[in-house]
Amino acid sequence: MSLPWRDEVGVYLSPRRIVLVRMQRGLRPRCVLEACFPVESASLTQWRPALEALHQRLADSEWTGAGLRIAVADHWVRQSVVPAVAGLDRTHERQVYARHWLAQTYGELGDDWQVALGESLPSRPFVASALPTALVAGLAELAAATGVPLLSVQPQLVVAYNRWRSRLPDSGWLVTLDEGCLAAAQLAPHGWERVHTVRIGADWSAELRRLRAFGRLTAGASTQRVFVDAPRWLRAVALPVQEDGLEWLEDERPHRSALHNVVRARGMYA
Repeated sequence: MSLPWRDEVGVYLSPRRIVLVRMQRGLRPRCVLEACFPVESASLTQWRPALEALHQRLADSEWTGAGLRIAVADHWVRQSVVPAVAGLDRTHERQVYARHWLAQTYGELGDDWQVALGESLPSRPFVASALPTALVAGLAELAAATGVPLLSVQPQLVVAYNRWRSRLPDSGWLVTLDEGCLAAAQLAPHGWERVHTVRIGADWSAELRRLRAFGRLTAGASTQRVFVDAPRWLRAVALPVQEDGLEWLEDERPHRSALHNVVRARGMYA
């Protein structure tokens, strides 16, 4: 009698490339396949070409029949740390307030954006993330068309935080870098203190100065280190940064989580 475990495919979905890893589930989950594919896209703000490329790849037999866990590139995400407000105990109330708070930074959020809330105690600030509603619906339709469950859809910064959480201090910054985008979460003992997402150019020396600026923003904290999750190709063109309080996050060992393996594979291949 076979055990009812379904394989999982972890996906990193970004404007220029998609990364896929297949996890064979069981008592000892293991990564059995991984690959990186380019995406033909004229703009870093458009997600439809990446969704179409993912649809094509998931039609290949080596990726079929597996539940999907998807990390969405920070390019398409709107995020903020929402301060705690007394009396907001129901999820609907927190959703409404989170939309109001996000609107102060990004402008009014209509039905075009789907807001998800991070876990926290009612008395603590929480992270709110907004993804394009059409993108989330497109991913759900893709999963339904291929007959597999869509297990999770999360922003890249959140996925990276969960992956590296055990290595991160109570204060400092976690930064995710990709072509055209930098996202950073300021860490605090209760979780995230604040979050920034900015467009970036091809001048990596300028981006390193930006990262150092993030480190200086934590002046007076017990640590001012900046932890950077970035593809290897981007690290290769960067100057040595250890002396400036920056640390590249990397680990080539396979993991038992599909999304953790996506973080690893993204760093190696994307």
